[in-house]
Amino acid sequence: MAQAKAVAARVEKTMSIKPVEFEAGITRLDPAAVASASTAGGVVTFSVTHPAVDSAGPVTITFEKLEPAVLGGLMRLPRARVTLHLNDLDAETRRRFVGVFDQTFQRGGG
Repeated sequence: MAQAKAVAARVEKTMSIKPVEFEAGITRLDPAAVASASTAGGVVTFSVTHPAVDSAGPVTITFEKLEPAVLGGLMRLPRARVTLHLNDLDAETRRRFVGVFDQTFQRGGG
C-alpha cells in the first residue's frame, strides 16, 4: 500500500480562480467563513471550521489576487495566491483537510 504524502504546516497554491468563485468554494467548506472574513493590504483572510479538522480549531486561509496570466495575448486567466495555514493541526488532519480543500475546488476534468 502506498504511503500518504506528508502535508506541510503551510501550503501555498497559485490558483486560476476569481474572488467570487473562491468565496463560493469557501462557503461550501464553511458557510459562516465568508461573512467573518477580513481584508488587509489586498489579502482576504478566512477562518474555516470544517468536520475534517475535528476539534483542532479553525484553519486560516488567505486569498491574494495576482495579475492575470495572459496566453497568446488573447486569453486572460485570473490568478490568486491561496495559502492554507495548518500550524495547529497534526499530520493526519492536515492531509485530510487539504484533500477536502482540493476536492472542493476541483473543476470538471477532461
